[in-house]
Amino acid sequence: MDHNDHTTNNLKGKHLTYGERVKIEIWLEEGHNPSWIAKKLGRAKGTIYAAVKNGMTEQIRQGKKEMVYFADRSQAVYEENRKNSVKPFKLLESWEFVQTVCKIMKEKNWSVDAAVGSLKKNGKFI
Repeated sequence: MDHNDHTTNNLKGKHLTYGERVKIEIWLEEGHNPSWIAKKLGRAKGTIYAAVKNGMTEQIRQGKKEMVYFADRSQAVYEENRKNSVKPFKLLESWEFVQTVCKIMKEKNWSVDAAVGSLKKNGKFI
């Protein structure tokens, strides 16, 4: 049994690297379609189509407007989307609370539970 297209490296759920985006740019300039590129990179067609869509920029070439793919643009859109998709770190949202608990623990030599319980009982940070 021979599987020529089989790979042991599963790329499902992995993001495109900048190097792969550069390859996409080169191959698109050479006239290859996204389906061919997906097969060549071992990626899903949808991944390539999304990267191409995000990397398209309007350019004027020889007096005509045309859409051109740039790896830099695609990477910038990807990084911006990733930055917006990350949940904020909860500790940073409640930094004042953490500082207050630490202060109570040091000053009164209380446990974490006692300090938090005291703040709850007094109606602070609710």
